[in-house]
Amino acid sequence: MLQVENIDIGKANTPDEQRCEDHFQETVSRADDARHFVRLPVREELLPMLGDSYTTALRRFQSMKKKFAVDDDLRDAYHAFINVYESLGHMEEVISSASRGPQFFHPTIPFTVQKAQQPGHAWCSMDPAEFSTGCRSIKYCIPVRRFNQYSTVINFRMPRYTVTADAEKMFRQTWVHPHDVQFQQILWRKDPSEPVRIFQLKTVTYGLASSPFHAARVPTGQRRRRELSTCGSRSTKGNVR
Repeated sequence: MLQVENIDIGKANTPDEQRCEDHFQETVSRADDARHFVRLPVREELLPMLGDSYTTALRRFQSMKKKFAVDDDLRDAYHAFINVYESLGHMEEVISSASRGPQFFHPTIPFTVQKAQQPGHAWCSMDPAEFSTGCRSIKYCIPVRRFNQYSTVINFRMPRYTVTADAEKMFRQTWVHPHDVQFQQILWRKDPSEPVRIFQLKTVTYGLASSPFHAARVPTGQRRRRELSTCGSRSTKGNVR
């Protein structure tokens, strides 16, 4: 417990964790509209291990139909979740995936949060159990990104009033580079009479090992850039004076 709760000061990353951090710094980019794009930390030499993930994803998708047949609330909430996902532009249909090279299809798990919190609100996650020889195996070990709990707790006690906030859809505020979205594909259809269609998720998504790292690392980098920008502007004003 002491090791888990200990502050990560002076703790060196493992070679894989450091490689992941270096990969992030070398590949993260910022578009003109202020969106940040990240590359997935994929081991290129292990891409042939992906194998046939479409069959597994299709089998899981077929099992979801059985759940929807006996749970109308789950079906309606999950449909609404996917509709919002698509309407925000966070996923798009793939017309043809035959010539896209290595790719991965994620089995999804629909579930609802407790009604006491958000009635009828659905959530979707990727199934970690299906990653043992799949997408997880081709990624570097992802470092756990922790904020400095000590300074947070100490500073929280100083002001008379404090304000806390939650970033809405925090994972989906960060976009995945177009070259890597083929590793974030799901199967979906709105109506049982329609054929199963392929969609690619364009933002950092739920259930992946790299998602918490990217969701926390991008804001940390933004804060650091603002601090450097502020210091630079102050030093410039000082020089002018």
